[in-house]
Amino acid sequence: MRFSLATASLAVSVALLAGCSASQGTQSLPSSSLGAQSLGAIGHPDMRNFHHITPMQLLKMQAEGKIGGPLPRAVLREQFKELKGQSRPHLAAGRAIAAGVWSSNTDFGYLVGSAKKGKKAVASINVENNECEDPITVKVDAAQNIWTACEINFDDATEQQEYSSNGTLEGTYATGCPVGTSPSTCEWYFSEGFDGGKDASGNVFSAMEFFEADICPSSETCEFLEGTGIEYANSPSAQPTLLTPPPSSGIDDIYYMDVDNSDNIWFDYYSCVSVCGYALGEVQNATTSPVWVTNIASLGFAGGVYVGNGGSTLSVIDQDARTISRYSLPGLGALSALGPTKMNLLGQGDPVAGGYNSTDTMMAIGDDYGWLDIGNVAANTWKATKNTSLGNPEGAAFTPSDK
Repeated sequence: MRFSLATASLAVSVALLAGCSASQGTQSLPSSSLGAQSLGAIGHPDMRNFHHITPMQLLKMQAEGKIGGPLPRAVLREQFKELKGQSRPHLAAGRAIAAGVWSSNTDFGYLVGSAKKGKKAVASINVENNECEDPITVKVDAAQNIWTACEINFDDATEQQEYSSNGTLEGTYATGCPVGTSPSTCEWYFSEGFDGGKDASGNVFSAMEFFEADICPSSETCEFLEGTGIEYANSPSAQPTLLTPPPSSGIDDIYYMDVDNSDNIWFDYYSCVSVCGYALGEVQNATTSPVWVTNIASLGFAGGVYVGNGGSTLSVIDQDARTISRYSLPGLGALSALGPTKMNLLGQGDPVAGGYNSTDTMMAIGDDYGWLDIGNVAANTWKATKNTSLGNPEGAAFTPSDK
């Protein structure tokens, strides 16, 4: 939870993230093998300076541009100002099974279940009780289990948590030190991330915007690794497998992601090679022989990535344009463009991540300015709906969904 933890002074000086448009074109690249040379990242601070980083410290670094965040920097600055001095609300548990849409109350560590129109809260899940801090995205699977991506946990690592439709914790999938190292040789580990997904084989994926690790193969030899990547595991207790983009891809930070029915990961990312900006990418054959594909489509700012309609559609949100691009799968054919979503009287609006109902007729998106963007897909009409439990939601999902 971001609200209640004091912000320490941060003696870190790194390059600010740039924000111009991404380059066009498609580029296929082979997967790289694990190694320090393939994990380097530009402009990431050394998190070993912190014994434990609090969510407010992390938010402050994101607002200052010292580390990537789930929202545009201007929104992060406003969020940081708003949260200082606030106290955490108590949200009643209610009846989770009565929810029609779930959203993340990111700053206060809850998942909120609302009636399907979003105007009335009927339930909440206190994910902080399960060591989840800053829940970002929310996805509901075919069994109506609720998934959320914890930006960090109490051990400073991003993870995915699964809850049953009645709000009971079913499993926690934490990221960890890279494959090839044992827990005894991992002296230190940190990761932050905003999204994840689950495939038909039971693999659970976590996108890591940024990770660092101290690996010590012997008492006299240590290696510091840092970078961006995606980890996956098929059980909460399994050693995660790490996928890292090859250096030639130019990928600096991976933001949001989902997986399709053909072992492909779809993700958006930030890069700064010939030009700087955000784009859509793919990891083909992710769990067998991964190949990274970059610059599929450009974005103003990375937003939620969602595979829906039983795996036959892909939706990608652009937080900057407040739009949603829909594609058909497989083959990535263009379907439609939805949005822009609503703004308030101050001209504010930031749709972050969301998903569809079971018939693909409605979409719900968490808007960080304090409401749910509810859209009629066929008519492309949008409403901003709000209730007092929402906070500033960064993810939303209908239940049942179209997964």
